[in-house]
Amino acid sequence: MNGIVIFYSWKGATERFARAISDALSIGYRRLEETKERRGIWGFITASLDALGDKCADLRNEAEDLELSSYDTVFIGGPVWASKPVPTLNTFLRDANLKGKKVVLFATYSQSGSQALFDNLAMKVEKCGASVSLRWSVLEKETLDPHFADRVKEMVKTLG
Repeated sequence: MNGIVIFYSWKGATERFARAISDALSIGYRRLEETKERRGIWGFITASLDALGDKCADLRNEAEDLELSSYDTVFIGGPVWASKPVPTLNTFLRDANLKGKKVVLFATYSQSGSQALFDNLAMKVEKCGASVSLRWSVLEKETLDPHFADRVKEMVKTLG
């Protein structure tokens, strides 16, 4: 497989998931970083409001800088915020060229909301000319399990 993992992680759970996917498939990964600091309770509140408002974020690493033409599969992931995509993923999907790519969506969540998130992301991915082949979600706390990497290795077997 010729793929790359693109993700945003706020508290580290999505990064653990992204790295496990990257390791299981021996492919690279790239973390999206926004310029806005989101720390503490106020950071959580503004993050949720920005997600609810379907806002975009200013990225430190612009989506245009991510050369995706050499990849056939792009894994895109982030945490669930208010059942919506995080602003960094909104920016990435607004700017990235995914035409003809196969996309696997992945998410981490603390309570619920991954289905609504995936439905929203899938619409954005399809507007980019790509198709969503799989959707994977896990509870944030599951990424701390010492056997999590083994679980992800089983997940990637479903890629076919």
